[in-house]
Amino acid sequence: MNSIINEYNNLIASVDTHGGLFGYTLRHDLSMGFPIISNKIVNFDNVVSELKWYLRGSVDVNVLWKFGNHTWDDILYNRYKTWTLTNNHLGLNLFTKEEFIDTIKQVQDFSDGWAHPGPMYGKQWRDFNGVDQLKELISDIKSNSNKIMYISSWNTNELQFMAFNPNHNGFQIHKNNNELSLSISILRCDVTYELPHLVSLYSLFLEVLSKELSMKPRNLVVTLGECYSTAAAETDYIDEFPKIKISSTDILNGDFNTKFF
Repeated sequence: MNSIINEYNNLIASVDTHGGLFGYTLRHDLSMGFPIISNKIVNFDNVVSELKWYLRGSVDVNVLWKFGNHTWDDILYNRYKTWTLTNNHLGLNLFTKEEFIDTIKQVQDFSDGWAHPGPMYGKQWRDFNGVDQLKELISDIKSNSNKIMYISSWNTNELQFMAFNPNHNGFQIHKNNNELSLSISILRCDVTYELPHLVSLYSLFLEVLSKELSMKPRNLVVTLGECYSTAAAETDYIDEFPKIKISSTDILNGDFNTKFF
């Protein structure tokens, strides 16, 4: 069984035993295959579309819906529901989730207000107080800069406008000759459902970035803060990870193709 699966199993066991855990690290060598921890948990199409969403600097859920990705719907609806109930003195009708989604699609003013989680992840990657962090990262890698190559999603100037504080708050890229590695910091994480998705998402980012720069992806390092679980973990773990081929990359426009073999 792959080493990251062993590390994941140990993490799940610790969380189950103690009801939670603070501080844990997982590592995966991407030369050993692309890490999809569980086919039942990880929807790879959603991983691809969410990464494209981030790379484009978008926070508009309509972009995700065009890909058939509805993973952010509950977050947006709960944000709307909380605000509406808190401001019930305004006499506003509370939409059901289905009505909420339909209204976003049909009413532009409503979409402008509720079709986004605020200036989160992708917005910060491409516009952190006016700085395009992704563009600068690529430039630093190409120029063999000795700067610390880091992208932050934690913008204290804009936290108040976000649906929640960004759980995966930043990542560092390390260059070693012709290889790139990535270390991602996750402050709080549901290890059953959220963690497998994020492992695949940041592995895919490293694959796409490496392809764009004609380099090789190497290590993914995941550093966790608060770990918890909302449900029993699936056990259909993959013993041998597939290889992935990335093509037609245009990372600054959020475009790339993937194929497993």
